Amino acid sequence: MIKVDVSQILARVGDSQPVSLVVDAAAIGETAPWFDGNVTVSGEVINLGNSIRFNARIVGRAKLECGRCLVAFEQPIEFSLEEDIESEEIDTAAGVLDIAETIRAALIFHEPMQPLCKEECKGLCFHCGIDRNRQECNCEQKPIDPRLAGLGRLLE
Repeated sequence: MIKVDVSQILARVGDSQPVSLVVDAAAIGETAPWFDGNVTVSGEVINLGNSIRFNARIVGRAKLECGRCLVAFEQPIEFSLEEDIESEEIDTAAGVLDIAETIRAALIFHEPMQPLCKEECKGLCFHCGIDRNRQECNCEQKPIDPRLAGLGRLLE
């Protein structure tokens, strides 16, 4: 849980308050995080009357594995977050707002589907498994349809 004290801004619509936190994976309930270490969350919460707007900038580092060549690499994480949290989700009696799930969802949303070490990554050879970014192999790059293999023997 990541609780933010919003008791100061609940009384007046339009009031805001700064938020600055360092968040680890355990605090947001992530058991297998894609980011490395902690992320920094800085921004503000604003009372909109029937909801609280949470504006933040999330910054950190990611340790990823390339989807083409399987090389481990690091990449910066930096994105903006704007989320309206409905009043039902706010503990008004205690004057606190739990933003753990909001941060967790934003990090999951920004996780790359196929991380690449570089845009022009050549990946691994399908036949011998060599990293084609480091050296070339002599494998035939065009896979032959097994149904046409007999025709290929005629050309030999």
